[in-house]
Amino acid sequence: MKKSITNELSELNSLSSLFNVYDDVLGVADVSYSSLEKHVQTAGYHLPVQSNKIGMMWTTSGECVIQLEGRLYSLSGYSFMLIPSGESVYISSVTPDIKAKMLFADKTFMDECIINKQILSFFNCLLVKRMLQTELEAEDIRMLNTDLDYLSEKIKDENHSHYNEVAPINFISLLLDVSHILSNKRERKIVSFQFSRKEELFNKFLDLLLNHYKEQHEVAFYAEQLFITPQYLTFIIKELTGKTTNKWIDDRLIIEARKLLKTTQTTVQQIADQLNFSDQSTFGKFFKKYHGVSPAEYRKLYYNSLSIA
Repeated sequence: MKKSITNELSELNSLSSLFNVYDDVLGVADVSYSSLEKHVQTAGYHLPVQSNKIGMMWTTSGECVIQLEGRLYSLSGYSFMLIPSGESVYISSVTPDIKAKMLFADKTFMDECIINKQILSFFNCLLVKRMLQTELEAEDIRMLNTDLDYLSEKIKDENHSHYNEVAPINFISLLLDVSHILSNKRERKIVSFQFSRKEELFNKFLDLLLNHYKEQHEVAFYAEQLFITPQYLTFIIKELTGKTTNKWIDDRLIIEARKLLKTTQTTVQQIADQLNFSDQSTFGKFFKKYHGVSPAEYRKLYYNSLSIA
C-alpha cells in the first residue's frame, strides 16, 4: 500500500478506509450517511486537515452542514465547495440521503500540477475571495463524478506500469474540469469577482510572481512593481492568505526545483543557475530547509520510488 494521507490525518478514524490515496499527497473518497452517521450523531465530526492540504467536496443528494472557522455552509442538491488549507473542517450534520464526493490534495502538489498560470491564479483568487461554495448543474456533477471515479480507479491500480504518471495526469484532468465549470459560472456572473484594493494587489503580485520568480527572489522587487512598500505588501498578503510574501516566493521556487529534479536530467548546479541562486551550495541549503534532504538526495529518492512502484 502507498503511504496513506491518513497517517497525517489520523483522526479520520473509520473515514480513513474510504479514502483512496496517492503517495501521501492526494486522497479521494465517496461520502454517505453510513460513513458519517455515528460520528455526527454524537458531537459532530472534525476533519483535521493540515495546513498544506486543500479540499474539494460536492454533493449529489441530501444535505451536509459544514463549519469552517466558525462559519456554516449548507451543501445540498448539486453543491460544490472549496476547502482552504489550514482551516478546521467540522461536519455538524448530514441527512440520511446524503451522497457526496470528497478530495484532499497537498497544496504544493496541486500547484505543481497546474501548469497554466491563469488557472492557478483563478483558484487562488477563489480562495482569497472566500468564494468557496457554488451551485452546479446536473451535467457539471456528472463530469466531476466521472473524473473522480476514474482518478480513484487509477489510484487503486498500483500495478499499473506507469502508476506515478497516470494518477497525477488524471488529477490534472479533474482540476481542468473544475476550473472550466467554475470559470463558466464566473462568466455568467453566478460567481462575482469584485475585488477589494488589497485583493487586486494580491492578484497583481501573483501575476508578477508567476512571471519573475526564477530571477527575482526579493520582496522589494514585487513591492516596487506595485508601487507600495515591502512591509505593506507582506501585510496584505499575510492578511489575505496566511502566508508571507517570502513564503509565496519560496513555494514557487520549490515547486520549480522539484519539477526540474524529477522530470529532467539537469544538474543541480544548472538548476541553481536557472533559479538564480548565487551558487549550488546556497540552493542546496534552501532546498534542504524545505525537504530535509539535499537536491541530489531528493532526486535519488524519487527515482528509487519509481523503480519500486
